[in-house]
Amino acid sequence: MNEFETETDLCRAFLDGLPPDWTAYPETAGWDVLLVRNGVQVGIQAKLRANQEVLLQALPTLRIWRERQRISGPRYRGILVERTTGRTEESRRTNLHRFAAIARHLRLLVLRPPTESHLPFPDDWLGRAEPNGLNRRMSYQLVRRARPTSIDWRWYRWNPSRPEDLPPVVPRVPAGVPSPEVVSLWSVAAVRLELLCRERGFVTARDAREIRDDLGAKWNPSTLLKRFFEHRPPPRGRWVLHSRWLPPSRRHPGTAVSLGITEKLE
Repeated sequence: MNEFETETDLCRAFLDGLPPDWTAYPETAGWDVLLVRNGVQVGIQAKLRANQEVLLQALPTLRIWRERQRISGPRYRGILVERTTGRTEESRRTNLHRFAAIARHLRLLVLRPPTESHLPFPDDWLGRAEPNGLNRRMSYQLVRRARPTSIDWRWYRWNPSRPEDLPPVVPRVPAGVPSPEVVSLWSVAAVRLELLCRERGFVTARDAREIRDDLGAKWNPSTLLKRFFEHRPPPRGRWVLHSRWLPPSRRHPGTAVSLGITEKLE
């Protein structure tokens, strides 16, 4: 009997079981969940059923990179699954071990909810690998056939040029949804600019530039203004929310919730 009906339910249970010292970024940098602790990132892709698709999602995109181009990514890549195909428990367990063996060759961690048929295998071996990062036990087990002592953590470690870029706030959006809402620098800047406009009655290009610089972005301030605001002179140079377009908080509701300013926008 399946415990979860959707990938969102699986991700929610996974996040609820995380220790408090982990920071989870749902739907960030293309990952269903991006875990961060002391600078160590673990990217997680979730599927209810273990298949080839989730393997491809967890691997870097194959493309021809130019020289000196930096490739970002997490230090560890993982797959969160609930079940595999099979008519009997024994066949499902066999298929799960085969799937985990293929994932191991690809340097991908396979995690699943703890069940009576699989002994727990917490990530204390990652604690030995990353004494300043992953040294806390998790409620989810790693699927394996060999004993824990035979697993070499260095095999699973990736060496990207730089870690994934994190949003300025921890997203408070559901993970594992078909069409996720991504909290980005752009959406955060737009919602912050809307809040300023509602408080003051208008915004200027200088306001858009200051918010952009505060977030470390590089777009043209006028591009952000023209996307959500319109001129309302006099005096010249003032912008107000567009009369016919949805405001940023309506276009990016998850960003407004993540910033904790929903009540101020109502």
